[in-house]
Amino acid sequence: MATVLDDAMTSEPDRVMTASELAVIYKGALDSALARFTYQQSMLPGEGVFNRQINEASADYYQWLIDTGGVAAAMTDAYAARVAARDYESERIDRLRITIDSHATSQPAVNPTTINRAVLTAGLPLNKTNYDIVRRQLWLAYRDAARTAETTRLHDADLGPPVNMGAFAPPYAPAAPAPVSATTDVPASTAPAAPPREQRTIEQARDACIAAARPDNGNWPSEVQVKTAIKLLIHVVGPNVFIDTLTQAHIGSVVDLMRALPNRWGRTADELSGGVAASLERAEKLPQEQLGIANATLAKRLTWLNKVVKYAERHGYGPSADLTFSGFNRDRREQKVRSRNLRPIWTKEEITQLLQAPIFTGCAGIRDVQRLDTGEHIIHDGWYFIPILLIHVGNRSSEVVGLPMKDVHENEEIPYFEVAPHDYHGVKNARSERKLPIHPELIRLRFLDYIKVIRDDGHEMLFPEFRSPNSKSFASTFYKKVFESWRGWAFPQGTEAKRVVGGAVLDKDVHSFRGRAATEMSDAGVAGNVVADILGHEHVTTTGKHYLNATPLGVMLDAMRHTTHLTASVATQPLNMRPKELRAFGATAGVGGRPKKIVVALALCQANEHAAGP
Repeated sequence: MATVLDDAMTSEPDRVMTASELAVIYKGALDSALARFTYQQSMLPGEGVFNRQINEASADYYQWLIDTGGVAAAMTDAYAARVAARDYESERIDRLRITIDSHATSQPAVNPTTINRAVLTAGLPLNKTNYDIVRRQLWLAYRDAARTAETTRLHDADLGPPVNMGAFAPPYAPAAPAPVSATTDVPASTAPAAPPREQRTIEQARDACIAAARPDNGNWPSEVQVKTAIKLLIHVVGPNVFIDTLTQAHIGSVVDLMRALPNRWGRTADELSGGVAASLERAEKLPQEQLGIANATLAKRLTWLNKVVKYAERHGYGPSADLTFSGFNRDRREQKVRSRNLRPIWTKEEITQLLQAPIFTGCAGIRDVQRLDTGEHIIHDGWYFIPILLIHVGNRSSEVVGLPMKDVHENEEIPYFEVAPHDYHGVKNARSERKLPIHPELIRLRFLDYIKVIRDDGHEMLFPEFRSPNSKSFASTFYKKVFESWRGWAFPQGTEAKRVVGGAVLDKDVHSFRGRAATEMSDAGVAGNVVADILGHEHVTTTGKHYLNATPLGVMLDAMRHTTHLTASVATQPLNMRPKELRAFGATAGVGGRPKKIVVALALCQANEHAAGP
């Protein structure tokens, strides 16, 4: 055996197992373990409750190993709180704790020799990567076997003698049989079978589904949602698992995982680099009220999982079992809240207060840290124009912040811009693609002059200072770079809408401007289909959805004039733009690489002369 191990450690040390090899190991372990569990159940007729508790504790034990990576010696209070968030009852947690403690003082969950043998039997090099992958695969198989045994209906006439589980014997089986070699006879009914050629891994099914859904222009906003949902599934079942092996228990585990995650997860630097495991680690340090993603988000994730599964089924390689993705909401009696109350809108008075900021009345300088300090400079850039656009047009912030120059048409009879997918971002949905007139208030405040300078200087983006290579989106760049500090200037203690939801501090945000614009137009009697076209929303009526043409620009412009009064307090000023060399993300940051004051002042003078022309 030592010689075999030496050979394995020195040959192909970098090769890891394929999906097919992994599936063989999983299926062999699953079938053998399930045969053992069902036989054990048959030895205790009439003990259904006891069998259920044993199976449940066994499955929970292996899930604990999966969640913790098998390095923890005992269940922590934080983990107990986490599974309580998955709706585990106190008795179930106690049984899990006893199961963990009983194995801590006896044999390990999977004997290292068993893992080594499984790796070598598969013809793989014995290295740490393969060892860890196989160990996790066995945990997954044992967990799923215990869950499946819970739902298996047994008939005494069908029961045979116990199956020798060999290398795949779980630690909680009563009498562990002697180890078997790779040549040990295994009943034909439980022998691992090579997966059929038409099988696909979950990752392959995901990619195929996304490729089929992606439109010709290559932009599909929901792609991120699909990948997030599948990432959660892969954390539960492991990588390179065939999609046809999915069971209902896997879907339940994904729901448990979502209830164990922080309600705002995947946002810290550690989580971005460490993935779901890092999010679960952070969850252990959070109070109970900050755990569990919202029911609506949970349902959305399951919807996208279902989309991928259905796509696989239509193409002949879907799960063998019928899966359901509904009925997982934790509390069906949860009070319903009107959708419009979930995102309170800015009041007219609050917008007036926001527009008193030095950005619009005079700031101390061009640097980011000076834009909210009182001074004499009015600087026409994204800090200045993006808020005005949001107030009047009601755009989603990404539609405005990420506008390319090719979609701006300032020389038309009615100047307008297009909301359309491009190389740097997509759109939310088909209804989001639209043409929108440039509001007269923007024209009054020198927006067309600003566009001319940007175009003459050859910029690709309308607001080049918001094109950040390391940001997730244009919207997040604007939110972090401008909006948070701007709102904080106007409302240091927050607005009356400031609240804590699931541990997250929420307040009126960028999206809340859409509600103000829609309200102004609706209160003035603008037709609902016109407001929907301006906002990029689906029409409510069948007529609107199927028979009405897009609202003409002139009609849109008349509707948008009803928001004019919102920015009446902003005075028209001579065009004063950033110099070309400072129109890049971070060029005017408050720390590191900031330009000298005299250089900034000179550059601004030069820009003004350029804008004024000969």
